Amino acid sequence: MTEPQGAGRFARVVVDVGPAHLDRLFDYRVEEGQRVGVGSRVRVRFNGRPRTAWVADVTDTPSVAEGKVKPLVAVDGDVRWFDSDDLTVWRWVADRFAGTMSGAIAHALPKRIVRVEHEAAAWGSSISDAGEGRGRPPCAGDGWRELDGSALLKDAWEPAGRAYHLRPPLLTDPGPLLADLVARTVANGRTAIVMAPGPAPGPLDDVVAALGPDAVDFRRIHGDADRYRAFLRLRTGHLKVAVGERGLALMPVPNLGLIVVTDEANPAYKERRNPRHHVREAA
Repeated sequence: MTEPQGAGRFARVVVDVGPAHLDRLFDYRVEEGQRVGVGSRVRVRFNGRPRTAWVADVTDTPSVAEGKVKPLVAVDGDVRWFDSDDLTVWRWVADRFAGTMSGAIAHALPKRIVRVEHEAAAWGSSISDAGEGRGRPPCAGDGWRELDGSALLKDAWEPAGRAYHLRPPLLTDPGPLLADLVARTVANGRTAIVMAPGPAPGPLDDVVAALGPDAVDFRRIHGDADRYRAFLRLRTGHLKVAVGERGLALMPVPNLGLIVVTDEANPAYKERRNPRHHVREAA
């Protein structure tokens, strides 16, 4: 859950403020004894007020004169909430949908609960390391034959970075197919996100049933502590599959191998808050 301390004496941070003209990185000095890196949550004084901020980079060379750089007020724990690849995605979403980076981060991350972090310290190592168990691909279910899904199944095992639009025939139950696809991805040591437009029973229930303890269903989580606990278990590799609604589209899940958006034209996938992204495009 922690990483080595960054070598830089200064942190470049995204401050949790709303105005678009403040949508850029600000430099703060890392004080002696503070351990920060990309993804650290910190506290700063910004325009005279205490603010939450997120470390996007560490450096020895600030963008302004060193004497003008204020110190970090505090570092909120050792958790690294995201990495540089997640920042790239959030920057794209903010630019594409005329939003801000802080707005994208607000969608992506849960509320911090300190007691859950203390609990997580006792979890130990993850259930399995990335790539463990890789070997022969699992057998595909019979339902794939009529859909000519060979290329999709192959990419789930050997990632090619492509997007697919799967349209099963009428009266075909997509649940077992999705469960099959997710299980193949997890067997290859990677993680998956599966989204539906609402909480109603459907194909996502097949995925949860098939993956068992490897999956978490965010549709059934309502408390902040449980949501943060699930987030940390995904970050640390104790969970491999996140199932839920549009809020998962920007969640920083490590070692991601598959994103599934069911019923992708449903209007419920359009976010109405900054950055007002559409889940299909963000995915």
